[in-house]
Amino acid sequence: MVNVKLFRAPRCCSLADMDSENRDHPSTKRATGRRAAVLIMDFTLALVIGIGTLPNAWAQGSGPATGTKEPPVRSQQVQPPAKPNAVQAKKNGEREIPSSTVRIAWTIFKRDPENNSLRTELFLKEFFLMMKDAEIAADQKFLLDKNVLGSRPDFMVLFDRAVAFRRNALGLTANAIFALGQKHRSTAREMNMSIAQSGYDSLGLELLKLAAKKSHVEARYIVAMNKISTTFNEKEERHRAANMVRAGISKAEIKFQRYQDLIFVKVTKKDGRKALSALAIEGYGPAQRAVAERFATGNVFPKDAVLAYYWMQRAAGQVAALNKRADALGASLSLWQRLKVRYWILVGKVPEPATTTK
Repeated sequence: MVNVKLFRAPRCCSLADMDSENRDHPSTKRATGRRAAVLIMDFTLALVIGIGTLPNAWAQGSGPATGTKEPPVRSQQVQPPAKPNAVQAKKNGEREIPSSTVRIAWTIFKRDPENNSLRTELFLKEFFLMMKDAEIAADQKFLLDKNVLGSRPDFMVLFDRAVAFRRNALGLTANAIFALGQKHRSTAREMNMSIAQSGYDSLGLELLKLAAKKSHVEARYIVAMNKISTTFNEKEERHRAANMVRAGISKAEIKFQRYQDLIFVKVTKKDGRKALSALAIEGYGPAQRAVAERFATGNVFPKDAVLAYYWMQRAAGQVAALNKRADALGASLSLWQRLKVRYWILVGKVPEPATTTK
């Protein structure tokens, strides 16, 4: 095989300087053709770049010499501003539709304004406690400015009452919020299956959650127990889905909401277990008893007889009436296990389920 480098002409030489033998060789012809193609491409690229910079030079005032014609400027037609889409509206802080809370509330209200006024007001109060100020303000602006829902003055009165209720509740102390929540829940128990009973109960629970966030111990206990007992109610879910359909919410969104509710039940039970355990560790007697009973039955907590006996013994230290229940739980344990529990209580150790094995 012939080495091409032996017949390649140096870069400084021209074709005229090559001898006839090297010039006629096929490899030399190919190399020469490649160099020529590269030169042509470089020249074309320089020409294109030079032409592209002419308009910029004219715009800067350094442009063509005297006597040359400037390029004609095309008249641009003024286009009307495009209607903002959902993404642009979101960037501008606007909405094309109100939140699902307001849509469902409006659907409940317009079916029977006279009988559903109280139910609608309780619904708005409950969910406004969970919403942010910016979201509520956006809904209020939407209803007042665009009037898409055909919102009547009486509906706006309910909306304003819910906003004022939220503002007042947030300004109360933890004890005052707890008392208000318990008052709403007691009202629900006295209504005997009234249409607004669930509304009062749900609103009362949201107020207790607000008090729990402000470190009210009893409110924390009630909220934790409520989370542990959370279940997925098919009947309530179908009723809620029907309200969402009437509110114009798509089937895909309703299906996704159902999936979220199923996940919510699992996560809520887990959060309730953590919250109840934290209260028990802090020394709250009712929480210690509740944890003991759930360890004994395996409800939400893993079934563990040693831990059930441990937590019931700690609860019995505050309430003497629980000593019999503690003795009953300890009857199935060995002497070594009971002594170990006594030692844990003496030194202030909180055992985990994995440390109670025999």
